[in-house]
Amino acid sequence: MPPEFWILPSFLPMNPAKMWCYCRMVYMPMSYLYGKRFVGPITPLILQLRVELYSQPYDEINWKRVRHLCAKEDLYYPHPWVQDLMWDSLNICTEPLLTRWPFNKLRNKALEVTMKHIHYEDENSRYITIGCVNKVLCMLACWVEDPNGSYFKKHLARIPDYLWVAEDGMKMQVKDNPSGDFKGMYRHISKGSWTFSDQDHGWQVSDSTADALKQDDNACRLPDIFLILFL
Repeated sequence: MPPEFWILPSFLPMNPAKMWCYCRMVYMPMSYLYGKRFVGPITPLILQLRVELYSQPYDEINWKRVRHLCAKEDLYYPHPWVQDLMWDSLNICTEPLLTRWPFNKLRNKALEVTMKHIHYEDENSRYITIGCVNKVLCMLACWVEDPNGSYFKKHLARIPDYLWVAEDGMKMQVKDNPSGDFKGMYRHISKGSWTFSDQDHGWQVSDSTADALKQDDNACRLPDIFLILFL
């Protein structure tokens, strides 16, 4: 997904606000890394992984021919030819233009907006983010932006939270809505909800909230919830 996706106007059907939040949060740092053309150092571990992951020598893969290759077990819904045509057109025609002057000005603007969204989501989750997958990707994006910057260091400080698990999990209620113009950042109200993990996570989850509100022997009772609200 190119970073220009993040500057599309809201009236279009392919707007970030219309995506499922987890999908959006994973593609967001991926699009930044793609737009920056980031490539890490080729270490011996990387070379070993290439041998393990690919069915033919990495250097012999024709990436243009395998763009739409997918294992039949994973092909739940075959791509219509229109989708493949659109993707190939973006890759062959549009992408080379966006990396050259004067169109690269649009790419730079898109990268700036994408990173703005990454920082917003990081700060509103106290750098826990919405899940472990995009936690790593957002942390990498912050490192690519500035390896010595405060954003990357704040990400590092929250890594232990992903490695620690309580005996019965963590049960924390969200006390605030996302900061600032959260609707403009494609977020919704969250005050009074429950998350998958802890309060700093910040994302409201409907089934977690519903579970917490159930009045049975294995869940919180309403008086307990009201008590928490006023603490």
